[in-house]
Amino acid sequence: MKLDEYLERRNKRNMALSVAEGKAMGVDPTKAGWMQFIHTIEVPQVLADAVMNGATGADLKALARGLNRCQPQTGETTSAAPAKPAPTKRERAEAKHAARVAAEEKKRLAEAKRAAHYASLRDAPKKPNTVLAAELIKSGKVGRIPVGALIVEGVDVRSKEFLKTYTWTRLRMHALNLYGRKCMCCGATPDDGAVMNIDHIKPRLTHPELALDIRNTQTACADCNKGKCNEFDTDWRTPAQIAAAVALAKTL
Repeated sequence: MKLDEYLERRNKRNMALSVAEGKAMGVDPTKAGWMQFIHTIEVPQVLADAVMNGATGADLKALARGLNRCQPQTGETTSAAPAKPAPTKRERAEAKHAARVAAEEKKRLAEAKRAAHYASLRDAPKKPNTVLAAELIKSGKVGRIPVGALIVEGVDVRSKEFLKTYTWTRLRMHALNLYGRKCMCCGATPDDGAVMNIDHIKPRLTHPELALDIRNTQTACADCNKGKCNEFDTDWRTPAQIAAAVALAKTL
């Protein structure tokens, strides 16, 4: 059924075309000039059957609203977006390559930022231990003092495997940064060919609870550390170095 026949049957009962019916057919009855195409516009079958069976204006309006909710509009009010074509094999390869290049660039920038950070730390002026200790004590920072444990990362602190754990190597770097790379017993340095160790003043074998206490550490060359072994608990540090270790222990 065309729209002109539909209107003719409606007009016999003095019923005007509603906006809902117009939307269902793709026309806007509120705009001028819409009637010039009524002989070409197809009426939905549901509305055609209803008007043939003598449906009222309210019934036709309700049916039209249902059509507007359940199916896309047609005609002048249709604004369906065109389907996006699937990407070709070449486009997928180019997109994959672009993503890989972006990831590599992101990684490069992160590495450059990390290198700049390490360079700034390396080039920053080092403060003497006495100044560092005074600043830490003055700031009033009271952190957690490391408490010794018999087992660290699954190994006994009295074993040689303990020296390979991350927990110990981290504390070792703190101690080297605090004391410097110079043997506190004989004064040897790496420039003399000496290998620097971090010695436990009170040996781990007899005092395992102090294995991770930076206040129980000092710098010693490999020869002095080997000679001291577990027989002595001599502290070769200066009072300033001891004070710096005590202050640093409160921040670790």
